[in-house]
Amino acid sequence: MFSERIFLFCLALKSYLFKCFSVSSKIFNKPVFLIVGSDTGVGKTIFLCLLTRYLIDMEFCVSLAKPFCSGSRDDIELLEAAYNRGENRSVGNYWYHDEPISPAAFEMRSRTKIDIKNIIIKLKQQIDKNNDILLMEGVGGLLAPITRNHSVASIAQSLNSNLIIVAQNRVGVVNHILLTVEAALRRGLSIS
Repeated sequence: MFSERIFLFCLALKSYLFKCFSVSSKIFNKPVFLIVGSDTGVGKTIFLCLLTRYLIDMEFCVSLAKPFCSGSRDDIELLEAAYNRGENRSVGNYWYHDEPISPAAFEMRSRTKIDIKNIIIKLKQQIDKNNDILLMEGVGGLLAPITRNHSVASIAQSLNSNLIIVAQNRVGVVNHILLTVEAALRRGLSIS
């Protein structure tokens, strides 16, 4: 069931991407997709691995980022395994901490400011490289704070990202998705 949903989503995304890359379009903005969750631990990394592999198999030149990660590098290693398959490409990870802590909590606890502007510059550089598309994984949900003044949504806005919302099939999920959609639309974000 899960693999069928991924397959159907990938077919719809493929159609969208081919429209983006049509030869008639002389001015092209490379698409940026930000994978957000209805909550933490809903399967964003697994979904991103499957989507990355699918797009690479469809011969798209993909750039991949998980800008914030903590607690373990397992997610980064999993993404790199899906991303590479014999090639030496790295996943853009611009903030990491060994302790499982959110970037905003780290900033408050350590009184060390996270340089969000520099991280956004690095993500924009990933877009500008010789890639067709940037796939990026957020932390938690759309409104999860990254720093005192920035959330996942503000990064999405800075990069003009299309959102892909990942959610687990459980009681209350429809409400969580609708709240995420409403928050995204109020901020002028597109949902794929």
